[in-house]
This record gives sequence, structure tokens and C-alpha cells, in this order.
Amino acid sequence: MQDRCRLRLLLVLGGALTAFSVVALAAPFLETSSRLPDQVRSLARVESISLQIDLSPELEKRKITNRRLLPRWRRRLEDAGYEVRDGADAALLVLSVSAVTDPNIPDVVAFTPYLALEQKARVGGDDLRVPTYVDILVGMVHLEREDLEESVTGALNDMFNRFVQVQDQARRDARARSKRQ
Repeated sequence: MQDRCRLRLLLVLGGALTAFSVVALAAPFLETSSRLPDQVRSLARVESISLQIDLSPELEKRKITNRRLLPRWRRRLEDAGYEVRDGADAALLVLSVSAVTDPNIPDVVAFTPYLALEQKARVGGDDLRVPTYVDILVGMVHLEREDLEESVTGALNDMFNRFVQVQDQARRDARARSKRQ
């Protein structure tokens, strides 16, 4: 009975390995779509951004404030080549971080940074502002070993870097498409 189970397991693993190998080897020859996802393509022409930062009271209580983060993020956007301005015409970059603690474990903070770009869109005859790009993470900090502000800022930096990379990809794709037309 045990030999049958081993044989069956070997057959299943061998079949899975064979199927994976065939797909992996055939991948360069399979036709792929060069079209980027719509949420990526929607970023191609974003040049001006308005910035909104929302922080949970738990972070404010720990001296991580909007007043400290807002100038840094405005500078980051400008350094990345965006025109930062207020107003309804600009796309809205929302940076939001919620954080919670458990009274039973007061030296641990769980946090969730959220980065979203909202743009104007006409849907069913209505002008709306809709999220066209979203990135969410989850983090946890043990306050005796890690700095909360450094962890939150690091997570937001990683998210922003991904956003800039995706937008660069969208811009390159838009330029290539316009040359083909």
C-alpha cells in the first residue's frame, strides 16, 4: 500500500514537473499581448499631481504627522518630474496609512499604507474621480527593535518607486504606440 502511494506521488510530481517544463520552454514561442493593462496605460499622460496624505490617529500620536510628511512628498513628486499643484484638474495622489495596536501587545504596531492615483473619468455621462492605480501593503513593527516612522516611510517609498516605474513603462508604451500609428 505504501509503495502505491509513493508511486502515485512520483507520477503526480513527474507529470507536474513535465507540464511546467513544457510551458517554461514554450513560453518564448507563445504569442503574447504587448498591450499593457488599462490601469497601467492610464498613467501615461499624468504630468500634474495634487497630493493628499491621510494618517491614522495612532501615527499622529507617535509624531508621524501630515505636516512632516507633506513637504517631503511634494519634493519627491517634483524630483520625479511631476508638477505638484492643488486643484481639480490635476490627478490626485492619495497616500494613506492606517495603524493599530493591540492593548495586549502595546509595543507592536500594525500598519497598512495605501497609495492610489485618482483621475477624472467620464462614466455613464457623469464626471467622476476614480482610482486608476492602487498599491497596498501591510507591515508590522516591534517598537523595541524598529523605528515606526522609518518603516512607514520605507513602505511608502517602495510604493512610490513602483508607481514611478509603472508610469515610465506606460509612457514608453504610449510613445511606441504613437510611432506605430
